[in-house]
Amino acid sequence: MDRLPDGAETLSRARATGALRQARGRSRVGHRWLCGTCTTGCAAPVRELHNSLRRPPAGCGTLVRGLVTSTHNLLPVQRPRRRRFVLILSESAVRQFDLPESGTVVVGRDPSVDIVLDDKAVSRRHAELVSYPDGSVEARDLGSQNGTRVRGVLVRGAVPLNSGDLLEIGNTNLFLEGSGPSTEDPHLRFERAFQQACARQRREAGALALVLLDADPNELGAALPRGFTWAPYAPGRFELLVPGTDAADVEAQLTSLEAQLRVRWPALRLASALAPGDGTTPDELLDTARSRLEQLKAKAPPAASLASPAMDPVRALVERIAPSELAVLVTGETGSGKQVIAELIHARSRRASGRFVRVNCAALPEQLLEAELFGYERGAFTGAVKDKPGLFEHATGGTLMLDEIGDMPLAMQAKLLQVLEERSVRRLGAVDPRPVDVRLIAATNKDLAVLSETQAFRADLYWRLNGATVTVPPLRERGDEVLVLARQFLRHAAAAFERPVPKLSPDAVEALVRYHWPGNVRQLRNVMERAVLMAVDGVVGDDLVPVAQAPATVPAMPPFPSAGGLPLPMPTAPPHVSRPAPVVSPPAPVAMRDEMAALERDRIIAALESTGNNQTKAAELLGIPRRTFLEKLDRHQIPRPRKPPR
Repeated sequence: MDRLPDGAETLSRARATGALRQARGRSRVGHRWLCGTCTTGCAAPVRELHNSLRRPPAGCGTLVRGLVTSTHNLLPVQRPRRRRFVLILSESAVRQFDLPESGTVVVGRDPSVDIVLDDKAVSRRHAELVSYPDGSVEARDLGSQNGTRVRGVLVRGAVPLNSGDLLEIGNTNLFLEGSGPSTEDPHLRFERAFQQACARQRREAGALALVLLDADPNELGAALPRGFTWAPYAPGRFELLVPGTDAADVEAQLTSLEAQLRVRWPALRLASALAPGDGTTPDELLDTARSRLEQLKAKAPPAASLASPAMDPVRALVERIAPSELAVLVTGETGSGKQVIAELIHARSRRASGRFVRVNCAALPEQLLEAELFGYERGAFTGAVKDKPGLFEHATGGTLMLDEIGDMPLAMQAKLLQVLEERSVRRLGAVDPRPVDVRLIAATNKDLAVLSETQAFRADLYWRLNGATVTVPPLRERGDEVLVLARQFLRHAAAAFERPVPKLSPDAVEALVRYHWPGNVRQLRNVMERAVLMAVDGVVGDDLVPVAQAPATVPAMPPFPSAGGLPLPMPTAPPHVSRPAPVVSPPAPVAMRDEMAALERDRIIAALESTGNNQTKAAELLGIPRRTFLEKLDRHQIPRPRKPPR
């Protein structure tokens, strides 16, 4: 930067930082400030001002170290919006560093780094700034001694930066300017940030929350604290990310955020889903947050998957067992509504006033799952800087749902069994147990009886969990319930998006009935929500409904040629004929179960033969996810095909 003009006032670092913070409150990205009436020799352009000043101050002002005092008049001049740079304020000088379009910039005291800071409080390789082609920038600490702070918060992992954000590195302040794409759809940008945040959470074992809230779009931007990543999800509804070092950190941020927003909107509807407890993928977190927001709106548990007479036996069973203290095992395919059943049991129980806590056992590695369930004491392991109660303690007086219990490691199963038998939990690093009082609901898409016979699941734990079993049929076996649910989801989505309820066209009705719905109720809900937004003239056409790849009467399939030229068995019913609603109880006879298992095994073998042992194509042919297909291979003891040697 050029030398400051003679006689210019030198601002203290504290005043400089304060002025910049005040300027950020009037943000207007994309301008440069020039001296328009300079008479003391500094000429135009004088210096680039922190670009968040919305308008020149009254009167004149001199630009001193990137700030304004009171000698010259400043005029805004347009500059390229995609330019990204860092304004560096140290004790001795103010300078500017232009960031690359894509790449990493290292900050530190070592002469070999990109941004060299003459600051004893800065490590040799202190932090890095990562620029992405889409215009976004992230900050990462490189294990520095004194840490890096963004917006006053200590950096752990990668932190997204916004234009105007303050980075504190040692005794030096860095301000980011010009970050962020100018034309990209904000929802697409949010989805990418959401995926990156989930991947980072899984990799670094941190925590993350997805927040959905209904608010006025004209006021939300001003109401939200700076630094959160957010975007419109639908008209009047917004999604927001809250990253943190652990669950306690995220929950503290959520509490603070909700308190700030309720000052403006006392009746605010806000729901969140936490990773890893509620899942680790964007779909899992979004599904949970959306379900909780719908519950708040309806002021009742979401009984969407019990809307049809076909589910009357399940409803009756829930009403009988809910008032008791029995442990409940809920079984069914992925997305069939197991969590809805668990929440309904909790709502109908004597523990309804207590917490309902859910954890996905498949989403966490064994050691992290143990810490989440049982908690830990300070100093129990590296990084345990304070005591943390586990989910058993958190759910005391309420209900704890262990989702995907079939994926729990055997060692954890033994510890869980001990907790259930002793009704007490011992935190990691603790000596004395703590009493807990929870009702346990376990859920799985696997056959625990079969797993216990093969010793893949502890038989004693299976019998302990199986106080009562509720089997949720897949959507394809519920007759015409798909239409009942589809219309109900359309009404809910239309109300949430404040749009008229669209009608299903005859072609859409036929497509809904014929489709096999491998994702079950969850998939149907997502399809209907999208249909509300995409419907033309208030009508949902068949172009907004998935095309049937297989008839609704799974496991029957239409014939297709096999590798040997022999046709597969014909389906048991024409594709357009739906099965009658199944009877949930009493259980089917053993002979019938064996017959169905043999039929399923034959179908799998035939699908493999017809696709040349390509497991992915065979799964698509059967209309099931590849992961489910592989589980069925193992269940039926069918050797997995191996790739031929090259």
